[in-house]
Amino acid sequence: MNIYFVQKRKNEHFIKVINLLIKECSEKKIHPVFLKGYFLACDLYEDINIRSSGDIDILIAIDEFEDIHAIMLQNGFEMESHAGNKNTDIHALKKEVEYMHISYKKKIDKMQVLVEVHGSIINPSIIFINKTEVFLKNTFENIIGELPVLTLNIESNLVYLMLHFFKHLPLSFFENALFGKETRVNLQNLNDIAYLVKKYKNNISWYDVIDISVQMQVVKPIIIVTKFIIEIYGQIFPFNLLPELYKKRNIHIYPKGIMSITAWGNFRDISLYM
Repeated sequence: MNIYFVQKRKNEHFIKVINLLIKECSEKKIHPVFLKGYFLACDLYEDINIRSSGDIDILIAIDEFEDIHAIMLQNGFEMESHAGNKNTDIHALKKEVEYMHISYKKKIDKMQVLVEVHGSIINPSIIFINKTEVFLKNTFENIIGELPVLTLNIESNLVYLMLHFFKHLPLSFFENALFGKETRVNLQNLNDIAYLVKKYKNNISWYDVIDISVQMQVVKPIIIVTKFIIEIYGQIFPFNLLPELYKKRNIHIYPKGIMSITAWGNFRDISLYM
C-alpha cells in the first residue's frame, strides 16, 4: 500500500486514541502533554499525511503514571516495557517510565497503534540535566485537528525538538560511522525544527530558549543543531542567536548535590560546530 495512505489511515486511528485519552484523562483530572509526531504534522504541514509518524508520544508528571497506566490497560492496550521488564509492580514501572519510557500497543482494524508514555522530557533522563518540571509548566491548550490538547509552548517545544534530534545523532550517525555501518540523519526531525522556526520566528522569545538551554546545560548541543540547520536551510534564526548562545556555552549550573551527564561531553572535539 502507498506510504501516504498508510499514514493517512494511521492518523485516523491516532485521532480516535487521542480523543479517548483526552476524555479519560479529563475525567481523572490529569494533564498529559502531547509531543511531536501527529501534533507537529497538524501545526506545521499543509498535508498532515506527508509527515510520517509511528506513534503517539505523551509526557506526564510522574505522579500521574498510575492513572495513565490504568487507562491504557482498561482500554485494551498491552504494555510493552522498553527494558523488556515484565514486572507489574507500579513502583518499578514508575522508575522505568521516569528513566526511559513505557509503550502501550493495541491493534485497531488490523493496524497496530502505539502510545509511548514518557516521565522525562528527554530519555534516558540522565543524558541532560532533567528539567521535566519546567517543560510541564510551559504548556498551553492547543486546538489540533479540532482536538483540544495540551502541548508545549513554542520555546520549550523548540528546545525539546533540537535535543531530540541531537540525542539521536550518536546512534544514527557517529556510532554507525565508527563501526562502518550505514549512516543517516533524520531530515524529517530537522524539517520539523525548520518549519517551527519559520512559522513562529517573530513570536518566539529567544531569550527563553537560551534560558532553558542554560538551565539544562545544553547550550553546546543547541549550538550544534542551530549551525547544522543553518547549513541546510540557510539563516532562518535571528542573527544574534548564535552570539548570545556562545556567551552562555561555558556556564555550568549543577543542582545541589547532583552531577549531570551531558550528551555534548562526548563530543567536545567537534570543533567545526563549537
